Amino acid sequence: MKFSSTLNLSSARIALGYAVVSILWIAFSDAGFERLGIPRVFLTLKGILFVVITAFLLYLTIESTVKAVRVASQERDDTATLYETLVESSEEGICLLDDEGRITFCNRRLASLFGSSAADLSGKTLDDLLVGSSTLGYPFKSRSPQVHELQLGDPAHPAWVLLSTTEVRDRTGNARGTLALFLDVTERKRLETELRQSQKLEALGSFAGGITHDFNNLLSIITGYGSLLAKKLPSKTQESDAAREILSASHRGTVLVRQLLAFSRKEPLHIETVDVCDSVSHFAEILPRIVGEHIEVTVDCQSDTGSVRIGAGQLEQVLINLAANARDAMKDGGALRVSTSRIEVDAEQARVYSVEAGIFSRLEVADTGTGIPPEIKARIFEPFFTTKGAGVGTGLGLSTVYGIAAQNGGFITCESTVGVGTTFSIYFPLVSTAASVAEAPRTVSRGAVTGSETVLLVEDEPALRALTKYILSTHGYNVLESSNGLEALQLIQSTDGVIDLVLTDIVMPGMGGIELARKLSEVRPNIIIVFMSGYSDVPLDSANGAHIIQKPCSPDDLLMELRSILDN
Repeated sequence: MKFSSTLNLSSARIALGYAVVSILWIAFSDAGFERLGIPRVFLTLKGILFVVITAFLLYLTIESTVKAVRVASQERDDTATLYETLVESSEEGICLLDDEGRITFCNRRLASLFGSSAADLSGKTLDDLLVGSSTLGYPFKSRSPQVHELQLGDPAHPAWVLLSTTEVRDRTGNARGTLALFLDVTERKRLETELRQSQKLEALGSFAGGITHDFNNLLSIITGYGSLLAKKLPSKTQESDAAREILSASHRGTVLVRQLLAFSRKEPLHIETVDVCDSVSHFAEILPRIVGEHIEVTVDCQSDTGSVRIGAGQLEQVLINLAANARDAMKDGGALRVSTSRIEVDAEQARVYSVEAGIFSRLEVADTGTGIPPEIKARIFEPFFTTKGAGVGTGLGLSTVYGIAAQNGGFITCESTVGVGTTFSIYFPLVSTAASVAEAPRTVSRGAVTGSETVLLVEDEPALRALTKYILSTHGYNVLESSNGLEALQLIQSTDGVIDLVLTDIVMPGMGGIELARKLSEVRPNIIIVFMSGYSDVPLDSANGAHIIQKPCSPDDLLMELRSILDN
């Protein structure tokens, strides 16, 4: 518009000048010159001068027109360059469709989305490109943008795009085709899927943590009475064998519950600082014995992997579970690669996995096995989910690894391709090499287990409370009992006698064990608090002298633990 105005203005001035000169020239025509007595020679000069003036004005007109065309051409080139820059540098795939829905133009980004070239896409319809997706249909009849979410490519490795289509019309309002924009949202879809998966596993973890409390109480009762029976029955009898089978089943149940507790991140831990590279390198010596000689094992540990804070033995448990999983995926042989590295987790990834952004130590376990189909991959971390036959495994291996990672402030990811292999990546937050190492676990004396002290037993499960009272009473202890924290607090406040130790469950209706411990630290600051629970968020070195005895435990273990605590 600018160059047109310039051209019109210049032409108008030239035309006006030409008209003025012509009028004046006519006014002083030959007759006029003769009346003035001007010689005819001047008339000849007048004609020559007219030709010169006309040529000069024509030159000005041509020069102005050429200049305007040059400016217009430059502006058009600048506009084309800007257009190409905007269109070709866009993260969106852009194309124009004609009245029949065929591509008349597309940018390089769209061509790369479909693994093709712009020339190859020309003349094709969107339905030609979206093989395997539901057809869109054409033409699009809405002037407002219409958005479609579509899946492209191989179902095993899908790419997701948002397609926005807008009808294009000319100045007269007639439809001239469609503008289609493709936005690659594959990464966003992946993060959304992982976030949903993380939320689902979080809910499963809360559920598992809740039911394991009740299971631990039941196992404590079974273990306790089974141990009492085993002691009283003559050895090498059918009855004593039955008691041992009860204890064996109870032990297997305890192992399962511990795995569920690891998944739900409520397993009591002895935390220690571990150098990841050193631990993996040392453990690598036994990996061939776990996976078998038909699988080639390689270990690649970077020296700057760093140290992490983790439960004692948990890093080894992660490697055992993942190595066993890889072995089952490579029955005909293959390769297992274990590696460690240092990596930064950004804010977006940290939000998805509910961790703090920062520097993490990454442990990768990769195999060349059968791979995991997409429909199964979404469930691999669920407790008791397994694709193995009946009696082969419990379906808790990967869920345990998931729980260990989450319990220690990290997370786990899985990349798998059917027929190619699977890679599990476990991330643990790094700690300073100067971080303090937890004290060594207490050793329990195997000496006398009897006592004469007064113990307040706080347990909401009647059968377990009765069993524990029986065990303690028959070994010399004076036992007071209550069914919850509030009742225990009232009993302590109304008792004048000395209470040497409070043995309390953690999860109870009304007032739980942790709140009871806080209250007791105010009214009886010197009293010994011992938590007896299958899971706890209280660390072993918690304040106020609190100790933890893990459920289920045998009568002998309970008595030795209490004796050790009281003596110390």
